[in-house]
Amino acid sequence: MAGVTADILVHKQLQDLLLTQRRTLESWKRQMQSDQTEMVTKEEHEKIIAELKEERQQHSETKARLASESSKLQFALGEIEVLTKQLERERLNFEASFKQLKESTQKQSSQSSQLKMRYSAIETEKQKQDDILSLRDSKISDLKQRLAKQKDSHRQQVSELNVQLQQEAYIARTFTTRKPQRKSYTKPGK
Repeated sequence: MAGVTADILVHKQLQDLLLTQRRTLESWKRQMQSDQTEMVTKEEHEKIIAELKEERQQHSETKARLASESSKLQFALGEIEVLTKQLERERLNFEASFKQLKESTQKQSSQSSQLKMRYSAIETEKQKQDDILSLRDSKISDLKQRLAKQKDSHRQQVSELNVQLQQEAYIARTFTTRKPQRKSYTKPGK
């Protein structure tokens, strides 16, 4: 009779253990579902990487254009300076040709202003792209950190679930091997 009571006690404890494990498993499932809503997919990560590469390519093209336009601006500024000195010398000698040279200088001055405006616009665009690249680098770093945390969390959960499954398998094997013993034990008691 004491053996039956011990079996019942063990059986109740195992049921309590199974109930606790089920509750824990359900809690983990809810946690995994909430984690999946915060998860960053590999496609999103790769898309951001591709966008970053494209932004960097555009940034380098803009730098090249900036260098080219800067060179043109320097060249134009040098020409204006030469022409201005030439005008000064020719003004004393050739009053008639002064008007033609003045018009030419004004035209080149306008081109210089346009080049300066383009240079300023390119400089502004370069700064914007630098800011965008900085922001993207920051996002990628954040995404990498989140991805690493999620991997660690999932590894831990999988490990805990494996342990739990092994425990449940052991308990199930224990129940199946004990059921025939209980029946044979109760028969002699009758």
